[in-house]
Amino acid sequence: MQGEHAPSQLILYHYPDLKDEKGVVLMTAELDPKFITVHQAQCLANQVQLFYGTQRQETFRLVETFNHHPAAFKHMSLIAELEQSGLGSTAAPGGS
Repeated sequence: MQGEHAPSQLILYHYPDLKDEKGVVLMTAELDPKFITVHQAQCLANQVQLFYGTQRQETFRLVETFNHHPAAFKHMSLIAELEQSGLGSTAAPGGS
């Protein structure tokens, strides 16, 4: 409703200082608990890692299509990529 003046609900900070030496990038977040829960923030952070931190060009291509050519984006392509990458075969939470 507020467009570009909308307050931030989740801000992710990435610290790449240890990337070259240790192979990790640390991340922290600020969230507004009036709009988003910690669990929802964790889910969003996981999605950011999944789609923006990938080495698979096929996965990042989906991000580019979604952002720049939304009419050409096919949700079944997303599902197929998740299955291809092995992420679609993980057990549901609470399963064994």
